[in-house]
Amino acid sequence: MLSNTSVVVGLYPPTIPHKRCNLLSAWFVKGRLTAEKVQKFFTESQIPKDNAFLNLRRVWTTFLGYAFWKTDINFNISNHIRQYDYGGGLNLPVPSSADDIKEILSKLETVGWREHQSPWELLFVNSVLDSTDGSTQTCIIIRSDHVLGDGFSIYNFLDALFNKETIFPGKNSGQVKISTATKLRTFFTLPYYTVLSFVPLLFGSKIYVGKLSNDVRCSFSPGIPVKNCKDIAKFHKVSFQAVVQCVVQRAIMKALLETTISIPKNVCIRSPIPVYSSPNHPTGFVNYFTLATAELPTLFDPVSTHLIQIERNLTGMKSFSTELLYQNVTGIISAFPIAIRRVMCKFLSDFGLSYAISTFPCPIHPEYIDGLEITQMIAITGIHGSPGMTVLTAGTNQELVFGFCVDRVIFQPEETIRKLGIFVEDEINDLLKIVQENPPFENNLNDNFKDGAKDRTRQMIAELLALADQVFQKDLKY
Repeated sequence: MLSNTSVVVGLYPPTIPHKRCNLLSAWFVKGRLTAEKVQKFFTESQIPKDNAFLNLRRVWTTFLGYAFWKTDINFNISNHIRQYDYGGGLNLPVPSSADDIKEILSKLETVGWREHQSPWELLFVNSVLDSTDGSTQTCIIIRSDHVLGDGFSIYNFLDALFNKETIFPGKNSGQVKISTATKLRTFFTLPYYTVLSFVPLLFGSKIYVGKLSNDVRCSFSPGIPVKNCKDIAKFHKVSFQAVVQCVVQRAIMKALLETTISIPKNVCIRSPIPVYSSPNHPTGFVNYFTLATAELPTLFDPVSTHLIQIERNLTGMKSFSTELLYQNVTGIISAFPIAIRRVMCKFLSDFGLSYAISTFPCPIHPEYIDGLEITQMIAITGIHGSPGMTVLTAGTNQELVFGFCVDRVIFQPEETIRKLGIFVEDEINDLLKIVQENPPFENNLNDNFKDGAKDRTRQMIAELLALADQVFQKDLKY
């Protein structure tokens, strides 16, 4: 039977278009890599024998109103790892560009899956031109139904497939011990966090309240150096997460200024959070996270105040109480037949929720696939189960890319959606400018002052040593 967060993202059969929550990413690698070669890697790897990757051979079906896993008895790796073969409106030009790949991701998001076949695929596009030097790259498009696994699972799969290891920042060594005091505090604070989470979810101000078209458009920011975000966070004394949330908020509100939609004072967002008691994602292809909500202010001036307010409002999402609350909510939802689960999940996304956002970390080291360097990685999350807009940050080589997947009717004219990525870059640059114009105090000292201070310090030390010498040699009574 489907369990954990899979019960929330697996509500409709994979064959129904516009009812799936798909994960899509494009990995650009220097050089040529073919599907046939990677098929061989898959066959020779431990993946086919490892039960941790069993979901890659599964589909799900319903029985007596509940969802159950079913093994794909006709599994053939050539159905899943293959050269890009979509035609018609999904055709790609030869050669292709990064812009062509970005455009095709938005179209693939709504494509249904083949019946009785596990819903995942690796599509290889050769002859992709690198805009920086004109060289030829290979693009690997990874598309999977969220019911099979989450974003970390994709990295697990690539690591096992290409015999590599991806290292993320802040990785823990194992289980986190939860003290008795924390458990006791959770017991008393759980009602507070329940109200804090569900009041904005049910009664919050939505950005868009009309009927969605289920036709999406995507926008991607240029690569944003992770160091820039860290410098901003350090300067304003907030978390990295707060910086990401703030620039997304301000970019969306800047886009709303080009539409007829009024800007609400606060909006409710939903975001996945790790399992608090065991933050390290297990190996294999699984869903290992829980969901949480927060109400964030839309626009504050100055921006430093906005960052601090967002940091304060995000505090509740990081608590053990919130994680426990949503794990219990997910458990309650999973106890109902799938028809009732659909109504419950729709109810939770139709009222006060404005968008869903996932802030995925950037690997620490440069990444390689079969010895070929990964030069860029972009990703989006499908909009089904959300209020028509999702945001996903992901990247490589210490550069984050903000990916927006938006129902085309939310922002009119549609060209406004294309600007969201540029708006994020503008907000980052504005925040970075504040950091550069207001360096720490010691950086404001001129070189002469610094040199003078060093000379005076040396003089004081010399005088102290001379005085000590007098004390010990002349036996002075001080």
